[in-house]
Amino acid sequence: MSDEGKWYQTGFKVAQDLNKEREERRNQTGDIRRFWVGIGADKARDIIFLDNFKLKAEIQGHECDAVPFVVWEHQLEVDGDWQDKKHVTCVGPNNGCLCCEKKLKKTCVGILSVLDVTAFQDKQTGQKIVKPEKKLFAGTPNALVMLNAKKEKREGNLTGCRFSVARHEKRSPRVGGDFDFTDKVDDLRAKYPGINLDPYGFNAEQTVAYYMKLLTPMPRAEIEKLFAEHNVVDGSGFKGAGSGAAPASDSAESIKY
Repeated sequence: MSDEGKWYQTGFKVAQDLNKEREERRNQTGDIRRFWVGIGADKARDIIFLDNFKLKAEIQGHECDAVPFVVWEHQLEVDGDWQDKKHVTCVGPNNGCLCCEKKLKKTCVGILSVLDVTAFQDKQTGQKIVKPEKKLFAGTPNALVMLNAKKEKREGNLTGCRFSVARHEKRSPRVGGDFDFTDKVDDLRAKYPGINLDPYGFNAEQTVAYYMKLLTPMPRAEIEKLFAEHNVVDGSGFKGAGSGAAPASDSAESIKY
């Protein structure tokens, strides 16, 4: 039966295929899920920062902090999948950014890496379990200002520092608005063997190269193909010109990289 004109499907295989496609897309691009916090004290999460905040890198002849790695990006909701939004690094309207041409909202974010070590209760045993997962911490400028203040209180570096992170209201940054220091892990590799902790332990050049590869803008041809083959709308959570996107639920997550 031809798919032309077909407006429905049946069976559980539909969901299985969609999940498989999502995982294949994530594997192809090296996606890492992004860290976010739900609203309410009961939604607090525990994270450990992996980056070395003291690293200095020479970029275009100037010495700069190696992290956070700051980019402008667009959030795309593909085929109504608000749980796995695609984040596309913006190259700017003068450099052929298709998302800008379509008037999709862009956001400035500073990227860091964290290990999410939030404990959850096993429904069968009732025991608290931790399944560490590396995630990207994509902080908007107001979140980064708060984080910088925390960094200055800890001798300019948060490597290995563990925080309980909470978000008390909707207007607080998705990465959290309340950071409570818990403790510090001196050797993360010994504490969490077998887990990819990159860029933990990297020097400045390695760190910048790591994020440059991770956040390399998609070629315009790939973005054009994405729009041509899928239903793509602005997934930023705000009504933007031409987007027609409804505000996203705070429980919706994503995320790319």
